[in-house]
Amino acid sequence: MKIFISLFLFIISTNSFADDITHAGVVRIEGLITEKTCIISDESKNFIVNMPDVPSSSVRSAGDVTEKVYFSITLTRCGSDVGNAYIKFTGNTVSEDASLYKLEDGSVEGLALTIFDKNKGSISNDVKSMGFLLAPSVDNILHFFAAYKALKNNVQPGDANASVSFIVTYD
Repeated sequence: MKIFISLFLFIISTNSFADDITHAGVVRIEGLITEKTCIISDESKNFIVNMPDVPSSSVRSAGDVTEKVYFSITLTRCGSDVGNAYIKFTGNTVSEDASLYKLEDGSVEGLALTIFDKNKGSISNDVKSMGFLLAPSVDNILHFFAAYKALKNNVQPGDANASVSFIVTYD
């Protein structure tokens, strides 16, 4: 019994001399409070534009562009002093033309994605779109189109997927 008590006291006394282990860090919070913003609708945050099946014969020659497919981004709950919104699309571009978006690995070669504004004018990578005049307290639907563009002759059949991000800015 004396051995057990001595061992117990030894364990307790060594723990009382141990240093506390602590770790420290810093969290930086940044933000801006303004009325000149809107909320991106849930349906517009992460979505898929379903491109139709495209016959390879429609992208037979370099420069051929497929039919444009409509998509939209909806901004809601805009502040009372909101003005214009601009969309900037960003993604990996092809070396042949920095305004065209590269398809994902495993997709067909010689084809790229291009994005157009509501007037069907091309929107280059990392360049603000035309301005969209916003109205407060309503859903503001911003209209766009996507299409494929052939970079070379005789594009072969296969998957044609791309991912593009967007950023909304206001004035």
